[in-house]
Amino acid sequence: MSVLISGALINGAGVPMAGCKIYLDALVNTSEVVTESFAVIETDAAGQYAFEAQKGKYTVHIKQKNGPKCCVGDISVYDDSKPGTLNDFLTALDEGDLKPDVVKRFEEMVAQAQQSAEAAAESEQQAGQHVADAQQIKSDCETLADNVQQNTNAVEENTQRVEQLASEVGLHAGQVQQGVQNVTDAVKKAQQAAKNSADSATDSKNSADNAALSEQNAQKHAQKAEQHEQQTKQYAQDAATAAESAENAKGEIDEILDGGYLKIKNNFQEIVDAGPSALAQAQWNLQISGVKNKQVIATPYTWPSRTEYEQRVHLPLAGAYGFGYTFEDKSQGRINLNEGYTGSWWSQWVKPGRYYVTTSDKQYLTPDGGTYGVVDALWLNGSGYNDASKVLKILAFYDNDGYLHIGRRAGQSNGSISWRKLASLSDVRAMLYSYIYNNYNREWRDPELGGLILASYQGTADGDTNIKVSRGQTYPGSRLAPVAIECPFTPSGTYAATPRFYITGCKSKSLPGTYISLSGAPTTYSDQAFVALFMRIA
Repeated sequence: MSVLISGALINGAGVPMAGCKIYLDALVNTSEVVTESFAVIETDAAGQYAFEAQKGKYTVHIKQKNGPKCCVGDISVYDDSKPGTLNDFLTALDEGDLKPDVVKRFEEMVAQAQQSAEAAAESEQQAGQHVADAQQIKSDCETLADNVQQNTNAVEENTQRVEQLASEVGLHAGQVQQGVQNVTDAVKKAQQAAKNSADSATDSKNSADNAALSEQNAQKHAQKAEQHEQQTKQYAQDAATAAESAENAKGEIDEILDGGYLKIKNNFQEIVDAGPSALAQAQWNLQISGVKNKQVIATPYTWPSRTEYEQRVHLPLAGAYGFGYTFEDKSQGRINLNEGYTGSWWSQWVKPGRYYVTTSDKQYLTPDGGTYGVVDALWLNGSGYNDASKVLKILAFYDNDGYLHIGRRAGQSNGSISWRKLASLSDVRAMLYSYIYNNYNREWRDPELGGLILASYQGTADGDTNIKVSRGQTYPGSRLAPVAIECPFTPSGTYAATPRFYITGCKSKSLPGTYISLSGAPTTYSDQAFVALFMRIA
């Protein structure tokens, strides 16, 4: 029997996944399919699909155009499965998804209930045996009582005989001695009978005590049997409760999956906000080692002292020290900068965290960066300010071109961000090359900002007799001119050669902008031009 699976595949942006291939790989043998067999279904232009799935268990892969083949999960199709979408089958739960501890607890309770039932049956059997013993002892007591009564009757008969013999003494004087002897014998017999009667009474009392003790034991075993029966009922009730908990857990998982989100956002923070009692109870319930009596830090404003830090008296949560801050504003960490809301103004109040930033013009964030990217905001709150605008901040901007820009925002109301772009070795090479290749002056290739050039400094003015070049000093480009160097050579060998410098007069060709000298000596003066290495800085 097959089950219809149909629907439409859409991506996270809600766009139909047209031409997407769905692969079903059989995982087990059934009466309809064999393991390792597979089927391929392709969605139409609207991302829709429909196919009859045979009973079995399958692994599901999908492959979009120009994309890799990805596993999205397993599905199970049963005889009583209802038609639905592929998402319904992927998110459906089976017995394997139940929490293992719940199932284990349920099995333990069932085993305990079985043991209690067996113990109750055994106790009931023992109670019946004790009742039978008590009835036997009762019968023995009745027999002993009859014996006592017979001995008592014998004593009365002997007493009557003694009286008769005493009467005969007076009538038969000659037979006195014999009568006395008979009386003595009769008395001894009476005493023995009385002793036998007393012993029988003692045996009767002991038998009665044993009967009472047996009856008490029977009552105890009956009570124990009743307790086992009650415990069995309790275990059965606990097993039913565990089953209900397992069903509730399954329902909660279904609700979470159907809702498409997890319901745990900021739960621990809510416990903290509820007060110390709620936090202490949560710590006790969770049995968190080392958490009890800790002082909670959940904001970037609280910084412990050195002593508190060494004693480990704090428990940092999300947001402490500026890490893991949870955005509760409507922007959810998405910032749009513009002319009226620039990066300098935003960074004055920004809290620690990671932000997705866009801007209509890069000048509103960093002039050398892109128009969108991610900004990591860090606080350097060594003074422990409670006012965000007074805290020194370090910003790391990852722009859409892959460059990293580091910014520093001082805690001043009128402050701005000072940015520094980090460059790689290839960036530096490209930068130096661009200073030459992109120059508009194709003949002389005048250096652009940051460019290097070997030039001759020809004094402050024509006729200057105290010309010198000092490393680190700035010089106007109007008094600098290009230099060429020649020297004799032969195609082979190593030899000494005297170079010759060709100096261009600054009246014929000078350099644009301002330069800083990278070589030179402050103690050397001359009325001739000095050749040095210069970098254009303006």
